[in-house]
Amino acid sequence: MIPLQIPSPKVFIIAGLAVAVVSVGFLFSASLPAQAFGGSAASHSTAVTQSVSGTVYLSPSDSAAAASAAKQQPLSEMNVANNGLVLLRGARVTGISGPTLTVTMAWGGTDFIWTVHTLYNTKYFAPNGEKGSLAGIAVGDVITVSGGLSGNGAQLAVEAVFVRE
Repeated sequence: MIPLQIPSPKVFIIAGLAVAVVSVGFLFSASLPAQAFGGSAASHSTAVTQSVSGTVYLSPSDSAAAASAAKQQPLSEMNVANNGLVLLRGARVTGISGPTLTVTMAWGGTDFIWTVHTLYNTKYFAPNGEKGSLAGIAVGDVITVSGGLSGNGAQLAVEAVFVRE
């Protein structure tokens, strides 16, 4: 019988590292666009386009159609923490009465109507991130509101700390 020699642990470590390097290289090259390998996206009729949301479209026309649909329906997010902090992202302004805004958020077939009370210390931001004002907000605008839950619970209401167009 021939004695079998067991390789040292160093061999297993080196082999494992080699497999890891090849795997990472493959994953990295698969995530690069075709232009990185000398190809041209213009020469392919089915160019892959990725949107900001991470969704992959198989043609530029599909990507353009999805982008126009996204402009019509803003991204909506409604969070109410157990400590009463509220975040409304993608709320459409449906009414303005003095320092009080009425905003609506749609989810499925349900409309959530919020009353946003702005105070003397509410901070406003324009779409570009610069300082804004209540006067810069109009009916139909899509805004983000953060603040504290207020009211008695019969009506959804928030005392705004920040409002961003």
